[in-house]
Amino acid sequence: MLRTVSSLLSNGGFQRVISVRERVANRYSGQVVDGLLGDGIIAPRSIGDALNIVFSSCAPTSNVDVDLREFAEGARHAVHTSMLHMFSKAVVQCQVDRTAPADDVNNFLMAACAPPLYEKLLNKSAHSSAPTQFAVPQRVKSCAILSADYAHDDDDEVLKFSVMSDVVCVMKPLAEPEPATTALPDTVVEVAVKATFRSRIVPDGSLDWILENIRMTKV
Repeated sequence: MLRTVSSLLSNGGFQRVISVRERVANRYSGQVVDGLLGDGIIAPRSIGDALNIVFSSCAPTSNVDVDLREFAEGARHAVHTSMLHMFSKAVVQCQVDRTAPADDVNNFLMAACAPPLYEKLLNKSAHSSAPTQFAVPQRVKSCAILSADYAHDDDDEVLKFSVMSDVVCVMKPLAEPEPATTALPDTVVEVAVKATFRSRIVPDGSLDWILENIRMTKV
């Protein structure tokens, strides 16, 4: 919260803070926030996180605020698409073989991931144990906004949102079974996925959906 207010003060002064506060008051009544909480659109861990989410959504200088319900729906799709590519057989096989991914896979990862995450994903020394399965996401059961951050990066306004999703996945064996052996059955699991998206703010309010971090754990 302090970082958001500090960024507003540094880029517009106290009047900017007052303006954003008025936008928050007009858009997020107690009833509206209760609805966002009750519907699982936001799931802040503290009052400070809740305030930061609503302040960040109203902070951009454009006249288009970030609609949190629309963002959560977009994040649901972005999480599914990111998992479909990042935990795919092609990417996991590259990690096992310590090889570079195919051009189409590499192009997606470069476009979708922030540089540190891209480098970490393909860093050969970052994967000490060889995975034996890859994940195929089936359905995102829920997706809630945990926290948000608004800041300036040079001349760009930047928003970051962290989300937590419950995703049903099919875990498939990486290795093909020998002809004379019985194939191992696929395993259906539910996983918790925490992801952080970063986006520049443009006048029409559209978002970049650049993935800064993603972590998957079994529920």
